Amino acid sequence: MKRTAEQPGGGRNPACFTTMTDKNPSTPISHPRQIAVSDRVGFFYEERECHGTVYRKGTRYAYVVGDDRRQFRIPYPLLRRLSCPPSAAPPSPASGWRLAFRVNDRVRFAYGGRVLEATIVRLNPKRAHVLCDNGDEFRVSYASLEMPTAAEKTATRGDEKRLEIVARQARQLLDHHGLKEWGFHFDEGTRRAGCCRFDRKTISLSLAFAVAGAEAQIEETLLHEIAHALVGRNHHHDALWRAKAVEIGCSGRRCHDFRFASPRYIVHCENRCWVTTAERRTKGGVCRRCRGALVYLSYSEARYREEVARVGPEKP
Repeated sequence: MKRTAEQPGGGRNPACFTTMTDKNPSTPISHPRQIAVSDRVGFFYEERECHGTVYRKGTRYAYVVGDDRRQFRIPYPLLRRLSCPPSAAPPSPASGWRLAFRVNDRVRFAYGGRVLEATIVRLNPKRAHVLCDNGDEFRVSYASLEMPTAAEKTATRGDEKRLEIVARQARQLLDHHGLKEWGFHFDEGTRRAGCCRFDRKTISLSLAFAVAGAEAQIEETLLHEIAHALVGRNHHHDALWRAKAVEIGCSGRRCHDFRFASPRYIVHCENRCWVTTAERRTKGGVCRRCRGALVYLSYSEARYREEVARVGPEKP
């Protein structure tokens, strides 16, 4: 059984925008900077007034999850920002589908009239990077992957509940520290746990970190980013930022040491002098020992164990 994604849509800009009630006063949007991720917005779709939350911004369109959980892509001029405090932006629908899967899961999908089996090696924002047993690699949309087992469905619901709790916690902390105009959302970070965007007045947590991190780690990261928001963009990790971080309950540490996503690549030299992992390719790199070219492979645990067994985990 396969799932299909509902196609996003938008609507025309009818005169009935004037019918938005006094209970939900709104502000017209003429420029993307007037709206932020996690803002509550109103729009018309199929001649019906809808409300939702912005979960992503593009150059011309805002991506909105409606209160009925449908996904919309709306041009900015067709939106009205509702006069209510920002909410915690929900993960995108694609992120919700992604929660059904884990790195190293075995999956099946249709390709070229055949059903292929593969192992997930990386969970990207919209597609899973999968590795077949014969070495072929594909990037497959989550909607095209076979549904997980019943046990995995239970785990998925648990992850969704966890994200809801984290989003509520972030909203409460922002409000508590006087940042009611700031928003929160999940992002696609794989190495950094959190981010503070002054231009958008938002803080964010990596979706993968929010799922895998311990409660104490998540609270620490939220307070870390809130301290950035409180002291301003010019202080980075200086003494003023650290003092504010400690004041609000954060440890004041600059970096975390928790790996919550698998490496992107396995890399070794063509003569197999060593093997290690990497996040980026080094163009034109050579081995310091033998001057051989570097070989990059998509990372999977099984593949890394095989490479280590062949050459040993020594670095160049």
